[in-house]
Amino acid sequence: MTELTDVKCLVSHKKNRRLTAEKQQLVYRDWLMQGYPGLFNEQILPMALGVFDQLSTQLPAHISKTDLRITLGWYASRLKYLQNIGNLDYRSNLDGTVASMITEEEKAAAFKKIQAVLQAKKALAVKNQVKR
Repeated sequence: MTELTDVKCLVSHKKNRRLTAEKQQLVYRDWLMQGYPGLFNEQILPMALGVFDQLSTQLPAHISKTDLRITLGWYASRLKYLQNIGNLDYRSNLDGTVASMITEEEKAAAFKKIQAVLQAKKALAVKNQVKR
């Protein structure tokens, strides 16, 4: 009986830690959207290369470089972001101005990632249907 209780507590702790991490991601995302609305907005524009280096020198005390890297990785792995890499011709600076052109190689890589994301979502949907 004690082992079962310990396992439940451990699972609950991990779930709470994950929820806390998700809340932190929202805080970091909000900081980016408020501080740099030209780039971080509903349009989910492709970031200029080197944005991490620019932002890492301007971080508030409560955001580490690791947190920033994770948040930018989350942002750049979103389906809408990948679609915009394929559909737009340019990357944006922090102020929203054009930074550089997106190459055909970058567009092709984004297309491959999109296909992988869609396949993963489809597999997850099938798996969830089987469980029912």
